Amino acid sequence: MSPNELKVRCLRAMAKKLLLLNYSGHPLVERPKGYDILDVEIPNIDMGSFNKVVDGVAELLKTPYERYKEQLLKGEYEIIFPGASILTIVMAVVLHGISGHFPKIRYMYRTEDGKFKLSDTIELQNVRLSARESRFFASSK
Repeated sequence: MSPNELKVRCLRAMAKKLLLLNYSGHPLVERPKGYDILDVEIPNIDMGSFNKVVDGVAELLKTPYERYKEQLLKGEYEIIFPGASILTIVMAVVLHGISGHFPKIRYMYRTEDGKFKLSDTIELQNVRLSARESRFFASSK
């Protein structure tokens, strides 16, 4: 590949918008620039068994996977998780299984005026790698 072809390829990659999956159930008042945003409604999911939770997560990820398969496989996305912790955990594990990396996440928090604001990005893969490096629990034996 010539230097010029490499430059064109890099510029295309930089121009591509990052996918932001919003599962929070809250509309984004401030929509961040540089993102393709997909707001996903959370239906009622039967939490009575693990298999039903997994089926519910599969259904929640179906549309994003069909529309943005390449970005999901490459880990080129951020996600605002739903508030239900079991959905969040299973969704993170499934997304890790798809891309081989933990997702970059965001969350919604309520401001003093009662509106919901989008947090900064937390890169779970970096959190994982830092935890592996420190192995802080290993020294507590």
